[in-house]
Amino acid sequence: MFGIILVPLCMFTVYAVARRLGASQRLIRVLLLAFALRMGFLFVVRDVQWFSHPAGGDSVGYEMLAGLVVEYWENRGFAYITVDQLPVIGPTTLPINLFALVMYLNGGPTRAGCTAIIAMMACFTCLLFLRLARYLGADEKIAERVMYLILFMPSFMLYTSDMFKDGLVIFCVIGAVGSSTRLARRFTMPDFILGVVCLAAVWGIRYYLLFACITPLLVGLAGFGGRSMVRPVMVSLGIVCMAMAVGAYTHIIEDARESAYTAFDFSYGWRAQLSSHRGGSGVSFDDHGDPTQALPQKLAYTLLAPFPWMSGSFGLNVGKIDTLIFYFFIYRALVAARRLVWTDKALLMTFLTFLVPLTVIYAMSVANVGLVLRQRMPIVVMTMLLATLSWPRAETEAAAEAEHEDDSLPAPGLARQGDPAGE
Repeated sequence: MFGIILVPLCMFTVYAVARRLGASQRLIRVLLLAFALRMGFLFVVRDVQWFSHPAGGDSVGYEMLAGLVVEYWENRGFAYITVDQLPVIGPTTLPINLFALVMYLNGGPTRAGCTAIIAMMACFTCLLFLRLARYLGADEKIAERVMYLILFMPSFMLYTSDMFKDGLVIFCVIGAVGSSTRLARRFTMPDFILGVVCLAAVWGIRYYLLFACITPLLVGLAGFGGRSMVRPVMVSLGIVCMAMAVGAYTHIIEDARESAYTAFDFSYGWRAQLSSHRGGSGVSFDDHGDPTQALPQKLAYTLLAPFPWMSGSFGLNVGKIDTLIFYFFIYRALVAARRLVWTDKALLMTFLTFLVPLTVIYAMSVANVGLVLRQRMPIVVMTMLLATLSWPRAETEAAAEAEHEDDSLPAPGLARQGDPAGE
């Protein structure tokens, strides 16, 4: 019963948050439509064979693991479950605990209730994207159009219409990087808290993204690109001292490294091998077991696959549409980067410290195109955010045109060359 109530409750939450943030009526209607489509697609993505994954996909696995967590709570009491209590759940603990909580309150499995939360987070992700694009100086209409495109991109629709974690992942990534960009301009405690909370959530959703998200946050805290060098120097010294103290007196660095390796093995190891054995989207490179070998080919697959000639599941073929869209926004992002070199180096550094390391990490570990298609979604969204800055704002164009018109008119009291008054 709780799951059924949760669907309209999440939909109303989307409406209330969008209205509180001052969204237009058109934007609110589009968000509600996107939410409704995701809930409707829920009954297709798993139950209709043409759409569904032959092995069930991650959504089935998360539902089963959430059920195990519910059984644990019923037998041993309520607590946040990690691999220490249930090793079988692996490193992805936050979505599983979240789904388990919904199922526990519902008194049983509820795909609709769990998916409603993911669909809501997808809508929140696009709202956050739009606000951040406007904050960074993107044109209003361009930012809104790109947001609509993200909201209805086939792969994003597919992986936010069931019990996947991608909606949570992208929201937390944009929250962390967004707070970094604001901190780079002005330090505020709300932005700092938002960044820390999003980083903590990322740690429980997709471990290795933490290391990609934390660098832009440090760049933001340091305030590189500002007028004064006092803040960057002081913050940099503080970060170094803190890192040395943490490394000397705790085991967090060893634990983080071990967790990162575990996450990579879990994400790329058995699932990639399983896909390859089944004739799926697995790929192999002549790298002799060295992740740094054949890096150009791996980067090409990471950013540009699936290629049009590749065959695979419904999700992989749908991903070809997203990939063609991504090609265009890679070009626009390069245009924006060239502009930011001259106008806002700190902002460009914030983007690059996220996009470049994460792309290289994915490339060094790529073994399954279908998996990379899902996991590079944060890269795609952040690239599209950067690309929104490649178009000049309408106000800037209008001002430039007005200035050009003013320059073409003769100054008061002076005649144009060739006029009778000037002879």
